[in-house]
Amino acid sequence: MARRYPHVKFITMSPGATTGTEGFNTLPLFKQYIMKSMMQVMLWFNKVHTVEIGAKRYLQGLYNSDFESGLFYASQKGLTGRLCDQSLLFPDLNSEQYQENAYNAIQRFL
Repeated sequence: MARRYPHVKFITMSPGATTGTEGFNTLPLFKQYIMKSMMQVMLWFNKVHTVEIGAKRYLQGLYNSDFESGLFYASQKGLTGRLCDQSLLFPDLNSEQYQENAYNAIQRFL
């Protein structure tokens, strides 16, 4: 989309692993308790972050000119922490052929 519409900023941003969401609420109560408890422990060890930090990532994508259009940003290492262009870790994300294949597949469903 970024190549097709260069005047529009297209960024894919991962919020990272966040606590404070309702992601586990569809699980049975015991599993909800276990998963939410585990997330709290992971927060204490800085392995996940709060939902506010996850939301801040979206705002950075919108308002920080350092984030380039057409890229996917997520944690550089692990589930939280510094953001980076994921094509540095997964070069296939830069494949124009893969991108075109994905675009064409989506168009078949629209």
